[in-house]
Amino acid sequence: MYTVDQVMPYVWDHQGLTIAMALICYSLGFLPYLANMLLQIKQKKGVFPLWTHAFYIGADFTFAVIAFKQWLEIGWLFWILLCIGNWVFIVVEIWSLHNCIKNERQATFGWYKKGEEVSKGYAWARALISYAIGIIFCGCLRAILGDPMVLIIFLLTSCVCCVVSPLVYERRGENTKGLKFLAVANLINITYAFMPAGIGYYSTLLPFLSTPWMTITGIVFVLIAAYGVYVAFVKLPKYEAAA
Repeated sequence: MYTVDQVMPYVWDHQGLTIAMALICYSLGFLPYLANMLLQIKQKKGVFPLWTHAFYIGADFTFAVIAFKQWLEIGWLFWILLCIGNWVFIVVEIWSLHNCIKNERQATFGWYKKGEEVSKGYAWARALISYAIGIIFCGCLRAILGDPMVLIIFLLTSCVCCVVSPLVYERRGENTKGLKFLAVANLINITYAFMPAGIGYYSTLLPFLSTPWMTITGIVFVLIAAYGVYVAFVKLPKYEAAA
């Protein structure tokens, strides 16, 4: 779909702007991660199913490898900083998995065992296999999409995040501390992800994304995220701290 050589001329000509957009994009993308971490700490349960974590770690690992390779070939310091940033994301995913197995393994893996008690060893084995599949899947998806810099896959992770998490907390029907932060973080992240060229990171580096259909797609996902905000702030019962 595109090549590194098609993207890098813009990057070299607008290094400051590219770095600023990348930092904004990846920082906003980290906000839902942070919100989920807070939910796992405070409420002992997150809002991302295991398969989404597998997808996220697959994207992060794939880009970390690509960024390191680009740093070796090009020598641009920002590549190694992106590589380090994605390894931070990977550590977060492993930490989230640890908390999932510690506090939610029966709910997450119990259906594999038909309701029988799930041991930590069994949960870790299942989870690590899922993570490995996620990494392999993203590597294949990168090749199929012609996405050498993993930009399209990262855009897809934001889309998945803003759709899945509201479905999970709406289905649970309970309002927990940190849920509103997650909903707002999703809305801000997906809104920036679909910003037009010159402002948005993805559309600036990939001009072929600047189409009416992409605009319509962005509006749809922003509306979904906005519905998530409505669910968290209005539809769910008011959060009350435990006495």
